[in-house]
Amino acid sequence: MSVPTSSFRVLVTGGDGFVGRYLVKALHAQLPAGHEIIVGALANHGSNGTGPVRRIPLDVTDPEKIRAVLQKERPTHVFHLAAIAAVEAARHDLRQTWAVNFSGALNVAIGIMEVAPECRLLSCSSAQIYG
Repeated sequence: MSVPTSSFRVLVTGGDGFVGRYLVKALHAQLPAGHEIIVGALANHGSNGTGPVRRIPLDVTDPEKIRAVLQKERPTHVFHLAAIAAVEAARHDLRQTWAVNFSGALNVAIGIMEVAPECRLLSCSSAQIYG
């Protein structure tokens, strides 16, 4: 992994999820001092203090909260992983699944365009979306 020399702030939505935990761990292991990783998740597990990995509450279904987080945190990179990925959970509440998986991704993308246009976005998904 080629690490830039300038400092950057990484926001990982869904960072406490199955894939997010591995990504955060890998980022923490690869990034030199001076870079910050911010884990945004519905449940604010663990420490939310300062340090290389900081956790904040984040609901991707709320566009105002997304914009507020982007304004406050000023990430240079966003890995969007927040989603309802378990098939049974997704089938159980279709409206919530669409609100999180579709509208949540749209909220993050629009928020970045409006508040932090210099930020890079990587939106991750699954083959499950194809049925």
